Amino acid sequence: MLEVGNLFPDVSYRSYDGTIKDLYAQIGQNPAAILFLRYVGCTKCQLDIHELLSHQKEIAEKGDFPFEIICDPIQALCKRFDVLSAQTKEEFLDVAHFAEAHKAFQEKKQDLGLVYGAYEGDELQRPAIFLLDAKKRIVYLHYAASLMDMPPVESWLRRL
Repeated sequence: MLEVGNLFPDVSYRSYDGTIKDLYAQIGQNPAAILFLRYVGCTKCQLDIHELLSHQKEIAEKGDFPFEIICDPIQALCKRFDVLSAQTKEEFLDVAHFAEAHKAFQEKKQDLGLVYGAYEGDELQRPAIFLLDAKKRIVYLHYAASLMDMPPVESWLRRL
């Protein structure tokens, strides 16, 4: 399992447009945020991407951040970086601990008109985030315990 201070390994991945790219080549000498989300059809993931895009100005102030959606339907990268799936739906949703966040998510989803789309991944895949410095060292990481357990963009953006 990766830890703060570890070098994040270079990986090849398939981009949303089908091309194969190398992570280090894409980030260059810049810090990076690597988010593991479930799949494009997931409304929570759609909301997470919407939140990212709503912070474009703040992100741009931090440096040159290429925005890339990596398609990994067989979860090879999730497995490689120990971004594990929950064992049960109850564990994945964890409504007991995240009831307020879940309610807010449902309201935002409705306000934005987000619609659950095609299923192309693991329904119980937990999210995660890795923040890298310009030397590709991990300066922050968070393996989510459940779907709603991700830090807001503002909080991790301050760490870059």
